[in-house]
Amino acid sequence: MRDFRICPKCQYGRGFHVSLHETDDGLSIMLICPDCGQSYILGWRVEISGGNVKEGPVFPGREKSSPD
Repeated sequence: MRDFRICPKCQYGRGFHVSLHETDDGLSIMLICPDCGQSYILGWRVEISGGNVKEGPVFPGREKSSPD
């Protein structure tokens, strides 16, 4: 796999949201298409030590267009 940026289901091409799912051996990283909601489990695992979640910087969201 060279590049997994485009959703195979709906062809959305701007990448994925990331979700962490707790498993017996750590956390599984899941990618979720922000357009159609399809999730992909690629077998990626991560361990987070300490268990303390710290807030990071707030990034501005894209502006929503108002309906006319």
